[in-house]
Amino acid sequence: MNDASYKKLCIANILNGVTEGLSKYSRPTRVALIFAASPDDPVSIFDPQGLLRGHESKLEDIFFANGDQWRLRIKETILSQPRNHLIPENDLELSGLISYGGSASDFFYQMWFTEHHPDMCSVYPTERWLEQSSSLLVHDYNTRNAPINSSDYVLKNYSLQAVADHIVDVWNKFLEIDCVMQIPPILNNILNISKTREEGAWARGVLFFTDPRRISSLSFLTKIQKHERPMVSNVKHIRKLLVAVERSDRKLVSDGKTIIGITDSMVPESAIVAEFNGDYGFLRMGNEKIASFFDGSFHSTTREAKLVELEELLLDSKIETEASTLLFRVVSQLVHKAGHARHGCTLVIDLNTS
Repeated sequence: MNDASYKKLCIANILNGVTEGLSKYSRPTRVALIFAASPDDPVSIFDPQGLLRGHESKLEDIFFANGDQWRLRIKETILSQPRNHLIPENDLELSGLISYGGSASDFFYQMWFTEHHPDMCSVYPTERWLEQSSSLLVHDYNTRNAPINSSDYVLKNYSLQAVADHIVDVWNKFLEIDCVMQIPPILNNILNISKTREEGAWARGVLFFTDPRRISSLSFLTKIQKHERPMVSNVKHIRKLLVAVERSDRKLVSDGKTIIGITDSMVPESAIVAEFNGDYGFLRMGNEKIASFFDGSFHSTTREAKLVELEELLLDSKIETEASTLLFRVVSQLVHKAGHARHGCTLVIDLNTS
């Protein structure tokens, strides 16, 4: 295989891998790539599914209207950084898209794009997915002896690690101390607990994981003695303990390895929270949703209808803003209640003012 064919295959395999992985994590998803491998290369667009259609004018303004200013800026940035270091690039802010890009001495410029679905808990795990795509492309593009399908496989199955990467980024940004908890094993245990039934019933209740050094700030209803604390990896035992916090304000507390006890205190902002709601659940950091989980894996969906079309119709209608906002809120609550109760919902809304 010649060098040009190998490099094209690298790009195609990585794009196929991230497309398939994100399609399982969210819903059927398109992915596109804009790149220039060397400083003097023309800008290339790899967009097999037409994701960037409709954004041509803005892309032309960015890459062509101002000549080579963007190239000069990136060259200066690369010179000021260590060799082979992937430098994050600014989001191009294309509406309806999530993007992540970078520049490096070994791969001049790349920007990845994917769809921003309206029912996503958070865009950040998806951004970490695209960040990993960027890193793998730089590596594979410049390493002729790399297994050609290895990056494809990694990106197809990256959901757990993408969520873990986001949590680590948040901790690094906001915590004053390095956290000693290992994130991937915690996420694996959450998924295993969610798949474990107790007398035929799915798990319900809240389990959160907080840094061992912050345990002393919590008020416990009951605290398990150190020598009797069950390991979180003992999912059958943890599933039984969740019965004690079902349908209440009580929560199980873990230091990442064992269950410490039960509390009714507020969840710390930096804690990893698993909220089990039967055959599905949500992963949060404090009060911010990161992802949902069901069927043994993480997903981006909020599992709630976003009613985007209704919102657009109300904005275009002649109804006063205050009235349309109230109407949208009432309809949303009715639809979400129907969804939680697992039955259908049909509403007829007459927008005529007469």
